[in-house]
Amino acid sequence: MGYLPADIVQVLAREPEEQAENYEHIKKLLLKRFNLSPEVFRQKFAHHQRKAEGTWRDFLFEAQHYLEEWLKRMEVDDFEALKNLMIADQMKKRVSEEVQEHFADEWTMIKSSSLLADMLDNYEMVRKRKKKPFEKWYRTEKPHPPMINKQSNKTGKLTPEKNIAKKKIHVADYHICSNDAELSNVSNVMNPGI
Repeated sequence: MGYLPADIVQVLAREPEEQAENYEHIKKLLLKRFNLSPEVFRQKFAHHQRKAEGTWRDFLFEAQHYLEEWLKRMEVDDFEALKNLMIADQMKKRVSEEVQEHFADEWTMIKSSSLLADMLDNYEMVRKRKKKPFEKWYRTEKPHPPMINKQSNKTGKLTPEKNIAKKKIHVADYHICSNDAELSNVSNVMNPGI
């Protein structure tokens, strides 16, 4: 017992002497006490890295173990279930923390991608209904105040309004006559009726 970690020694010390000698009982007890959830194995598999002093063979063994334990605890036993689990896992990675917290009790045990999609769609549908109308942008029919020239705010003087529509605009058109050197200046008056 001197070589065992303190956690294990504490578990064994609570057992009666006759049970402490029973290998199967101790094995079940320790597995129950230190049983890792599927989510822990998923995280260990996803984030596992090779140790500097370890070999690639060690890494392979550890990664396989984490994956197999994750799949076993999620009760994935065929290829379709594996595909479903992998797609659901990808969907979970793309969901906001708010949604993850909403489904916190069942989040790690969801292995069906179609079930997860339905849950997320229903959640979003309910959230859309709860949104208040003032949160949406819409156009008001209120008249806007006249725009103020920025310079008038700096100098304190208001600039006179320019009414371009009422002014006559003269445009000079130059036409080339038959002689290349001679230009004709024709002045047109725009808006002659004003």
